[in-house]
Amino acid sequence: MKKETIIFSISILVTIVIALFLSFSSVWQFIIIAGIVAGILNKTMKRGALSGAAGVGTFWLIYMLHGIITKNSYSLLDQIGTLLIGTGYGWLIFLFILLIGISYGALGGAIGSGAMILIKPRLKKYLEGIKTLEENSNFD
Repeated sequence: MKKETIIFSISILVTIVIALFLSFSSVWQFIIIAGIVAGILNKTMKRGALSGAAGVGTFWLIYMLHGIITKNSYSLLDQIGTLLIGTGYGWLIFLFILLIGISYGALGGAIGSGAMILIKPRLKKYLEGIKTLEENSNFD
């Protein structure tokens, strides 16, 4: 396996774990932080956005299915669908909520990888400058 593929898979798992811990927060929008971490771990913006979307989307799918199975949340989704669209559209509300989670994950992944693309060259130049300063100093 290529190194990029392994990092991509690890970033999805890390995103799922971070999304799990952020789900205990009372603000669901913090889920973007999980996507940002996924973007930081990947080199390209495409992989960052995909890993953020896959990680957050997978967690939200598991979380929503758990709610439907254990708490019978589908009846609430069906009632909201009935109010907005018509009878029997709870599945559409389910897909809409899942799409929001995937969008937040992809946005976070793009932000994280874009920030790293901008920061890495400057950080490398800064660290090289510090290294040459240490070599040229006479503090001994």
